[in-house]
Amino acid sequence: MKTASCLLSLCLMLVAPARAQYAPQQYQGEIAPVYVEPCPTDPWMNAAPDEVVLVDAPGLPEDALYTYPEPSPAQQDLGNLIPPGARPGFFQKANLSFAWMPRFESDSIGVSTIETSIVTALPFPKRHQPLTITPRYAVRFIDGPDFIDVPSRLHNAEVTFNHVRRIADRWVFNGAITLGNYFDDHSFEASDAFRVSGLALGIYEASPNSKWIVGVAYLNRAGLSVVPAAGYLYWTDDLRIDVVLPQPKVAWRTWCHGPPGYDERWFYIQGDLGGGVWAVERADGSPDTLSYSDLRVIFGTERKQIGGISRRWEVGYVFARELEYDSIGHDMGIDDTMFLRAAFTY
Repeated sequence: MKTASCLLSLCLMLVAPARAQYAPQQYQGEIAPVYVEPCPTDPWMNAAPDEVVLVDAPGLPEDALYTYPEPSPAQQDLGNLIPPGARPGFFQKANLSFAWMPRFESDSIGVSTIETSIVTALPFPKRHQPLTITPRYAVRFIDGPDFIDVPSRLHNAEVTFNHVRRIADRWVFNGAITLGNYFDDHSFEASDAFRVSGLALGIYEASPNSKWIVGVAYLNRAGLSVVPAAGYLYWTDDLRIDVVLPQPKVAWRTWCHGPPGYDERWFYIQGDLGGGVWAVERADGSPDTLSYSDLRVIFGTERKQIGGISRRWEVGYVFARELEYDSIGHDMGIDDTMFLRAAFTY
């Protein structure tokens, strides 16, 4: 149980930096507006800016060629560490999701979750070596079970500081620290509610289309403080394979419009490990710690839009569900259920 909950925190932090597509491209006919961002001339940058190009030519002949400027070495470095769609300012993106796991039996648990986060970024000290700051809040509304008392609401309030830095030709360092409070309606100030966790990853770029990940995660939980982290990622324009436990994922691009990465639709299958640990107050007023874990198989579709609202729709099957109170010391099995989620990113 505790191992499963710990792996969830690892999964949430395990986000390898994507590779931006700055290579020259060629298109015919109508194309969507695309902004190719220059290297800024800020005091912390030592590279000269490239030309700014804004492509917006729906009426040009179909045999016309549209070419991006050749990227500078600094811009290529930027592309290795910052994903497509990164904004030039402090604000990067906002996320909102709604998830529902229904309760089918009296000895089961239904969970409705609302989660929101905002991603911001600062030069550290250069823009292509950013520090991202992500405050996140989630509330879970609990229905059941009948055989034991469980709080009606559980809260996650946390902020993650994530830094990405190139340390060699093919090696990138990705480090993160998360400060979080995990509690029910009565336990915000409980000592067990606040936890600090961290992650240190080395990412080896084996080829332009693949990466290896190796590192460790510090989870700051009883019984399991440090765990290894490892994985492999492979992608092309139309396929992405993430062999990163406990969230493996295979995704196919089914539709696109304009330049790669600008406006696309994807279908995916992924495994997931859900759950968490919260400081709670029992029905008799005594403090305790509640753990929950499950396994999920999820089918989803995603519309990715840079400069617009991206959205995901998911359906899945949830099994191997378990509850545990620290004061009881053993797992309690929960019936299987289904999983629905809608998520939006701007």
